[in-house]
Amino acid sequence: MLDECKAYYRRFYQIAETRCDTLRMAHASQRMGLVSTIENNIDSIIFYYKQAISFGQQLPQKADIVTVTKANLCDIYIQLEEFDEAAKEFESRLITIVGDGQEFSAYELL
Repeated sequence: MLDECKAYYRRFYQIAETRCDTLRMAHASQRMGLVSTIENNIDSIIFYYKQAISFGQQLPQKADIVTVTKANLCDIYIQLEEFDEAAKEFESRLITIVGDGQEFSAYELL
């Protein structure tokens, strides 16, 4: 079953790449990270999640994919007891909101 998922998402990614569809490339990468999580393949998990974040940051609707993927990556780092890396991912979700002439920081909502 997982092999079928991997093959599907790889093909999904290839089609998106051919079409220069960054949104679908981000989604395919994020889902490959999920499959890698099930397989407990740490290097692949981190690679695919970082790739999804990178693609997601290029999008106007980046908060959707980036927020969820950063949260997943943060969870992985916590499980690996790499707390400094987890903190970096968590802190990178800190955003600045400007409104009514006031500026304050808030965490992105999941």
